[in-house]
Amino acid sequence: MKKLIWAVVVVGVILFVWMYLSNNSKSGDNSATIGSIVFVTGDQAALGEEVQNSLLLASKNVSSDLKINLLIEDSRDDPKEALSIYNKFKAQNVPVIISTGDQVSYALSPVANKDKIPLLMTVTAATETEGEYTFRAFITAKQQAEIMGNYSIDKLGYKNPALLYINNVYGESYKNTLSQTLKKRSIDLVSSESYGVADMDMKTQIIKTISQKPDVIFVAGFGPAYSVIFNQIRQFGWTGDILADNTLSVPYFFNSINLKYKDRIYFTDTAFSLELPTNDKMTAFIKSYKDEYKTNPSFIGAFAYDLYSVLSEIINKCGANSEAIKGCMSEVKERDGVLGRVSFFNQAMQVPIYIKNVVNGVVGVVEEIK
Repeated sequence: MKKLIWAVVVVGVILFVWMYLSNNSKSGDNSATIGSIVFVTGDQAALGEEVQNSLLLASKNVSSDLKINLLIEDSRDDPKEALSIYNKFKAQNVPVIISTGDQVSYALSPVANKDKIPLLMTVTAATETEGEYTFRAFITAKQQAEIMGNYSIDKLGYKNPALLYINNVYGESYKNTLSQTLKKRSIDLVSSESYGVADMDMKTQIIKTISQKPDVIFVAGFGPAYSVIFNQIRQFGWTGDILADNTLSVPYFFNSINLKYKDRIYFTDTAFSLELPTNDKMTAFIKSYKDEYKTNPSFIGAFAYDLYSVLSEIINKCGANSEAIKGCMSEVKERDGVLGRVSFFNQAMQVPIYIKNVVNGVVGVVEEIK
């Protein structure tokens, strides 16, 4: 009888320990940690600051069963600095890391895949990455170039396009994809000129472009140069359509264009709109961001906010370890977010994409891309 009692006690203890360890493995002792490598200094500081603000806002507003610790460090948009921060997070057993920027994210991707730590990239739009632990939460240059290239032919009827693009990995990806997209339709770029991220005078590139007599000009890029390029295109005589990327929708860039030049512009964009929010979560995000930071957000902050929200949901549902997080990313389907319907498919966050236009300074939706 005593042996039976002891057997029952031993089994009970084993079950208790198993249940404790199981729960502890899932909840991480009722806490979890998210590491974030964000640039808040350098040429793209304004974009990185919006990502940081939105992550902090999400950590404050998004409810969670677990206590989630959000760690944020500045990469200065430097891959070496980012790798140092990554190794610091790795040593702290941080199970998932958010990265910001093309060159930083692409430098970290192979390391994260080797270490089997999910890397969630935002403000990362250039070339594709490989590896099952790398995920993207942003619109890519490839997506935008394909959409706008086909739209320029099918809907606008242009046959002699030119391109002004930023001379980095994002710009090269946009240029290569646009060129390939047009070639499939038996159309070639009549001109392709690059500019630096901080260029303030693009007279040479613009005059060369216009001299080739294009019927439309594509513009792709970001940074300080992007803030002036639209004004200079018009100042040097171009009166036709300009087809741009979603950088144009960032208030900082859009507001830098002289009102008299805000016309005949088409651009790719998300559903995000300050003037006409398309859902309750967007309305709440815009108000909360403006109340907290005394300025308006853009789609960049919306991506970061939705990414944190999705990640918080996954951690609560599946567990606070790298394998559980990675395994549950693909389970995110048609979730309501700031940007509308949010899903993860093929290692990327999928959100509704639109073509919008600017007529006499007013932005309007042309069509949703299905």
